[in-house]
Amino acid sequence: MTGGKREPRTCGYCAYKLEEVFYSRIPLTQKLGARIVYYDGQRLLMQAPLAVHAVSCGSAFVGSVAAILMLCGFGLIQLKLSEIGYGADVMLGRSTLSHEGDVRNDMQAFCELAPGFGLDRFQQAYRRRKMANMHVVGGIECDSQTLVAFDGIYAVRNVCATNKGFLGSLA
Repeated sequence: MTGGKREPRTCGYCAYKLEEVFYSRIPLTQKLGARIVYYDGQRLLMQAPLAVHAVSCGSAFVGSVAAILMLCGFGLIQLKLSEIGYGADVMLGRSTLSHEGDVRNDMQAFCELAPGFGLDRFQQAYRRRKMANMHVVGGIECDSQTLVAFDGIYAVRNVCATNKGFLGSLA
């Protein structure tokens, strides 16, 4: 999503802004070669080149796979929080990776909110406890097959409707 001017507050603009912020605030993003490919308001898709992450057997290093998926989940949550007007501290609390096959092509990582998880439920939980979790699922796909499945629970704290948060003002 690099290059080109985006209209404020559209999914494309927000994803463009997220990539810009990733590069300036999380330098590892550039080292990973990670870039945002697509965001439709539900699913975030990121890509990273295999050449940067390949080990001697030609498949992606599992640490790189985990990093891309965790970054994708973090990015999705930042976009969702921005959509509801919140800034917050977001930390990965727990995650699992299930490997179904070797990643031997450029990584196509995707994340979306877990089925049955709603932002309204998140907001209710936050109002009660002043912190809440967001549940994200995703994976690495190749030829329509999920090679690595990701499940992550992210802790969200210090939510404030006036706090600009990680993405700052997107307007």
